[in-house]
Amino acid sequence: LLEAGFDHPLEADELPTLPAQDMAELHVKNLEEAWLERKTQAVMLARQKDEAALQDRQQAGETQAAVPLSAEEEDKKSKAIHEKTLLGAVWSTFGTAFLMGGIWKVPQDILSFASPFLVKAMYKYVDPKEAVDPSQQTWAKGLGICFMFFLVQYVASVA
Repeated sequence: LLEAGFDHPLEADELPTLPAQDMAELHVKNLEEAWLERKTQAVMLARQKDEAALQDRQQAGETQAAVPLSAEEEDKKSKAIHEKTLLGAVWSTFGTAFLMGGIWKVPQDILSFASPFLVKAMYKYVDPKEAVDPSQQTWAKGLGICFMFFLVQYVASVA
């Protein structure tokens, strides 16, 4: 596959098929199912709240009929339900993958800030102008800085 890609641009028929768990159709199906489930729950919860509010008004002795919502208010309510349910559906479908990616990304980002400090330490170690006391510049310190370079880059590449 690498040789073919080096020789010419790859065509779709040259690529291997994806495993079933990586296919977009599966993820779309899971997302739609989660969204419809959450949407149904949100609509039922909104109806229960409306019914409870109506019962409370009836028990309080209000004889006035409930004022129907305007089309604009109804549209806002519907959009709010859809936004909440879609976010929840995306989270339930892909949340674990995003969390695992974040768990691996945070150490890599933190370690990317360590390299400039190591460069500064190495510069101070090798620059004779920066040396206050030559007895403090031991081989162990220099090897320790080199080892830290290696360790930071290794851990950052694994993370």
